[in-house]
Amino acid sequence: MEKKEEDVKEEKKEEIKIEEIKEEKKEEKKEEKKEEKKEEKKEEKNKENQDQHIHEEPEIKTYELGDEYHPINPDDEVIEYIGERIRALDHLEKCTKLKKLLLRRNVIKKIENISHLTGLIELELYDNQLKKIEGLENLVNLEVLDLSYNLIKKIEGLDTLVNLKVLFLVENQIHKIENCDMFPKLYDLDFGSNKIKVIENLDKLAPNLQKLSLAKNRIRYITNLTALTNLTFLTLQANKLSKIEGLDTLINLKELYLSQNFIEKMENLENLKNLEILDLAYNRIPKIENIENLSKLTDLWLNHNKIADFKDFEMLKYVPHVTTIYLWKNPIADAPSYKQRVMEYLKEVEQIDSFVIPKNTE
Repeated sequence: MEKKEEDVKEEKKEEIKIEEIKEEKKEEKKEEKKEEKKEEKKEEKNKENQDQHIHEEPEIKTYELGDEYHPINPDDEVIEYIGERIRALDHLEKCTKLKKLLLRRNVIKKIENISHLTGLIELELYDNQLKKIEGLENLVNLEVLDLSYNLIKKIEGLDTLVNLKVLFLVENQIHKIENCDMFPKLYDLDFGSNKIKVIENLDKLAPNLQKLSLAKNRIRYITNLTALTNLTFLTLQANKLSKIEGLDTLINLKELYLSQNFIEKMENLENLKNLEILDLAYNRIPKIENIENLSKLTDLWLNHNKIADFKDFEMLKYVPHVTTIYLWKNPIADAPSYKQRVMEYLKEVEQIDSFVIPKNTE
């Protein structure tokens, strides 16, 4: 018996109603899931915040000069605090007798509040957080200034320091040698580990400058050293040099360090008759040559090069007073008899590479 039309309609309505109920339940479940996810995210965020709070490093405490841990006295001639996390140059108003202020490895951000310390001879602010050379104008008696291991980008603010003898600006961010023509008494200058590309503006330091350190920069050529005839120590280690040059007038040089470059030849050394230490390690040198005039040489460092021929040892007769020679990490050093061959030419040698020759006790 066929269903009546009204019954069919009723069934259809019921089906539609059931479908609507199902859809409503689906939507409810979706909303529930959304709410659950929100809650989960909220809990995760809270947990992260809690973990961060738990593991958060406590704020590192800093200190002041003159506090209970770092006392200062008006009669002090020397104040020295190293690695004490001192944050500023404060409370020095009464320290007018101060000769040396030594504050290595602290957290000082600015040179300030010391303009009255006109009797200061040595100032050491090595390894702080300085970004600028400033506040030194009145320190006209300063002889030693060490601002190494800071964040300084420019050599400036030193014009009045005419009595300066030692200037160290190692491991900063300096790009250019400048403003260095006002130190007639300077004898030791170290600009190592910066970003310097050119040797320049040093001529006026000629009368007294004896030690010049420009290691670990970006220098490609040895230039503008002609006037520095009183130099006894020069280091240009770890630069970008490819040639030994520009040293002809440095007749008083005793120590020359040119290791860790790209030098391919031993040359232009003939005028360095007072040289005692020659460091050419870690280069690209294939041959020992042009050392005939280096009769005062005591140390010859040639390790990590390309020297391969025993015939080169003939040159060693020109440096008879060498007591220390480094040749390891050259092809020639692989020969089992190479140390004996060296000793044949260097009668005074005491050390070959790491091998210390036993002294004859007879």
